[in-house]
Amino acid sequence: MSVDLYYQYPYPAPPYVIEVPPPEATSAYPQEPPPATIPPNQCYAPKTDSTGNVIKDGNPHTEFKLQQNLQPIYKLHGSINWRDDAGEILVMGGAKEGIIKEKKILSWYREEFERILTTPDTRLMVIGYGFRDRHIDEIIYSAWKKSGLRMFIVHPAGLQALEKQAATQIRVPDPLTEIPSLGESTRLLQNTFAGDHAELENLLDFFKG
Repeated sequence: MSVDLYYQYPYPAPPYVIEVPPPEATSAYPQEPPPATIPPNQCYAPKTDSTGNVIKDGNPHTEFKLQQNLQPIYKLHGSINWRDDAGEILVMGGAKEGIIKEKKILSWYREEFERILTTPDTRLMVIGYGFRDRHIDEIIYSAWKKSGLRMFIVHPAGLQALEKQAATQIRVPDPLTEIPSLGESTRLLQNTFAGDHAELENLLDFFKG
């Protein structure tokens, strides 16, 4: 199963979004995960032209916007099943920044990522990311410098994931280590959610603020 598509599988059928309950809702929604109704090879993807403009009703447009009460999923590097008439919209390997600039939808995702992280008092939970993409690391670091971003890391290496140098090299502290830590979890999520109550509380403390 592609990690790229993993988060979409539990969502209901088109438009593959879960409505976020209004503030006055008395209970969480949905109370039980919805059935996995999306076939593995049929997940939502925006239809775009060769320049990355999303096509709506047959006409290209560049005005991307969020819909109220719908949970967005930003894919900063595109998706394994996204296409336009120039080919895949999937950023891999080197020169990622240049490719992102060429695709308007990916540029918008990047702008949204930066906008959200630089919102004052933002807390970021990072799951499974190895901090190997400079263009992403720079946005995270800049958000801390500008707006006081704080970070919680879920990774087998914990906070050590920020230290990207080999053990044989002379260690130079990575700038990301300057970001205030809200904690870490080194357990596999499948174990955490399978009965490790202490580690689950560790994760939930992040959301309690």
